[in-house]
Amino acid sequence: MTIADLVSPHTCQTSDRCGSPPCFQGKLWATADSRAIHKCAASCAIHLGDMVLGLTAWAQDHDIPSAELEVLVVDPAVPLHTPAESANGYAFATILIV
Repeated sequence: MTIADLVSPHTCQTSDRCGSPPCFQGKLWATADSRAIHKCAASCAIHLGDMVLGLTAWAQDHDIPSAELEVLVVDPAVPLHTPAESANGYAFATILIV
């Protein structure tokens, strides 16, 4: 999976062949070399695990020593927000990536 920048997707970002609306959003937060790092992705229910693994791999590939991944349940009918904006969903998990 390639983690692209989130631009209010209307379909799951974790598979090119998936046309399902996203119902989960992952927001990765980290600090490295005194700079804030934010990355997010959206997925359908089937690809939730792929999204978490993809964001984790992205952090490791970019030599981010530790990060926090917040997973939100979102309404597919409401536009998604970028990491820096406030959440529009229910945060049900926070995963520490080390």
